[in-house]
Amino acid sequence: MLSRVAFALSFLVAASPVLADGTYNKNMSRADFARFVDFEATKTAALANAEKAASAEKLNSLDWALEGGPIPMDASLDPAGDWTCQMIKVDGPEPIAVFPAVPCLIRGTSVDDHWWWLEMTEGPEPTTGTLYRDYTGGQEFRVFLGATHDPGGAPQDYNDDPGRDRMAIVTRRAGDRLLFEFPSPPDGWAYSLIVLER
Repeated sequence: MLSRVAFALSFLVAASPVLADGTYNKNMSRADFARFVDFEATKTAALANAEKAASAEKLNSLDWALEGGPIPMDASLDPAGDWTCQMIKVDGPEPIAVFPAVPCLIRGTSVDDHWWWLEMTEGPEPTTGTLYRDYTGGQEFRVFLGATHDPGGAPQDYNDDPGRDRMAIVTRRAGDRLLFEFPSPPDGWAYSLIVLER
């Protein structure tokens, strides 16, 4: 598991200077920027803890979520439309928690596709927010800034409530999948992720 983590993060380690100048930097909170800077260490520690204590079944689910490495988010990817979202939480009240997949939606919201919008309004932790484009080493990735809201409640805006804010690194994976990775979300878990498939 951990060798795949190192491979998946190899292009992100050098991205901090890019983030500092990113178009979303004016919106990102100081707390979330610190989470980004510590992303690699946070994720590696959380996965190591989970590997020691989680059941084989839940470790298999986590391995499935993390399999493969990032591939370019180039013009071949049109993310707009319906997806399924599955959330997995790691290293918190239990080693790994796996939640059922729920419907979700991505829509483009600008002429030049500078950013996209995620709507996941079902499941135990509905989440909505913006996916901003950025690059490092010639490879495109996305930074998600959003917020959770109560099931059945109204969506929240990022920066309205620090306890609901969510920041994720978003990469494209083989098989028409997107992976959202949340380091140290403010909910008692060390690391969370959402896998999007269609």
